[in-house]
Amino acid sequence: MPDGMIQKERKKRIIKQAAMKAILVIILVCIAMITFLLLFQVRKIEVSGNQYLSRQEIADWVQDDNWSSNSLYVMIRNHLMNHELLPAMEEANVTMKNPWTVKVTIKEKRVAGYIVSGDECIYFDKDGIVLAKTKELWDGIPCIEGLEVKKVQLYKALPVSKANKKAFGNLLDMTMTLKKCDLAPDKIVCSGSDLYLFFGNKCVNVGHTNLEERIMQISPILEKLGDQGGTLYLENFNTDNITITFEKDVIPDLGT
Repeated sequence: MPDGMIQKERKKRIIKQAAMKAILVIILVCIAMITFLLLFQVRKIEVSGNQYLSRQEIADWVQDDNWSSNSLYVMIRNHLMNHELLPAMEEANVTMKNPWTVKVTIKEKRVAGYIVSGDECIYFDKDGIVLAKTKELWDGIPCIEGLEVKKVQLYKALPVSKANKKAFGNLLDMTMTLKKCDLAPDKIVCSGSDLYLFFGNKCVNVGHTNLEERIMQISPILEKLGDQGGTLYLENFNTDNITITFEKDVIPDLGT
């Protein structure tokens, strides 16, 4: 066979092999895409760690765009991309239990207190953002009295009146100190700019300044008072004035 014919046959074989390889690659890519689209389909979302966010709210957050029906995409987006958390979320950990089940473990923002508005309890966080509106009464959350509010919107700042803004600001500043000191008052009353904390049959007036310093005095004093009821006056306590008074069996009438 002439050399020219041999060369042509060789080129044909090379072209045929290249075409076969290309077809094989296309087939493999198609199989991978079909597997990606069909196997990694979100059919179930398991949620844990939520108290006031509903399972449906969290599920809607997981699947909030056109591609989020795919579990592999959900993993990539939540671990490598900036997927904005819901306003009530502190953290969210999204994992794949299997190709069709996504597991979401969340940490909600801590509730600082609640007010009663009509027949609803309005719960808010340390920044004054409304986290929940519900008829349920949650344990361990102090009731805040003495605040006037306008129309309340979920995940918006609690709309306190102008007269209450200073007291509410002091209240929010105080919440972290209460947590640090492991103090959980039954209720907190805002009267003017002053704050009154109620622990069972005891009232503590912490005023409106030097709140961290004053709150740190409460636990050891309450322990010493035992079952005695009355009012503890801390509104004038500071580094220059360490006088603390307690008036037994007297609870102030704050008009709430």
